[in-house]
Amino acid sequence: MEEFEEAGALDRLNGRVTLWLARIAALMLAGIGLMTFCDVFARYFLNLPFSGTVEFTEIMMGLMVFLGVGLATHQKRHIGVDALTMRLSKRNQALIDLAMSAIALIMSCVLVWQVFGRAMVLLNKGDYTPVYRVPYWPGALAMSVGCIFLITGIAMYILRDIRALKKAD
Repeated sequence: MEEFEEAGALDRLNGRVTLWLARIAALMLAGIGLMTFCDVFARYFLNLPFSGTVEFTEIMMGLMVFLGVGLATHQKRHIGVDALTMRLSKRNQALIDLAMSAIALIMSCVLVWQVFGRAMVLLNKGDYTPVYRVPYWPGALAMSVGCIFLITGIAMYILRDIRALKKAD
């Protein structure tokens, strides 16, 4: 029983961290909107377009997705189709949920590994944006850190699924 109390504390911590990362992502979205508005205004009314809007948007869009995915996972806001599984017994539903969570955990670990690997390649190559010469690797590294909270969210699912499976017995 202690591991479930511990999981409750970890679940709350995961929720707080992912909420703050999602808030950062929301600020990035606001920044993209403001930058785009200012760019359009400056381009059409002052004939002074910004040169780095596309660069800024590219990097921030990727960061928004990877920083927000942890909260979506924590709050179980993913798309699911339960037309078949809702007709199954609670035990079979719990088994399927546990199996899907395990598969999602494996896939998420591969995702973090690949994004982190890409960040290291970008660091070693020294790739940077063409206009302002901002290096790409810090953004890719931040994306891999954001994905870690996808993994922690799925780990919390697995604990919940195990708990549901024990209840279903």
